[in-house]
Amino acid sequence: MKQLAGKILCMILFAGASPVFSAELQILPKVCAVTQDTGSCNVTVKIKFSGPDAAEYCLKIEGRGLIRCFQNTGQFSETVNVNTKDSLVFHVEDTRQRKFVAKNTLVVRHFKPKRLVRRYGWDLL
Repeated sequence: MKQLAGKILCMILFAGASPVFSAELQILPKVCAVTQDTGSCNVTVKIKFSGPDAAEYCLKIEGRGLIRCFQNTGQFSETVNVNTKDSLVFHVEDTRQRKFVAKNTLVVRHFKPKRLVRRYGWDLL
């Protein structure tokens, strides 16, 4: 009975876990900070991918589609210009197995700049 309860507990704990990817996708920069006046992030993203073996991989942006595909390679680098108001999720898909092998997110943060007013005392003593 205890073994069954332990197995059920493990299933519940790991059911919501994010998938473990077998490859690594690096992006630079990872965060883009924009003011409320500017509104959008216009940045050049450098992307590096390294996978476990040579295959056909496609680089995609979630909600925007395909950027480029690479054949018979286990690693690649790419530079992408993006202009966005919201965060972007980059995916690499193994096209032969039809599954995502890596992902990373460019986070867009909006902030309101604060004006700092310094007051200097004019007291002579």
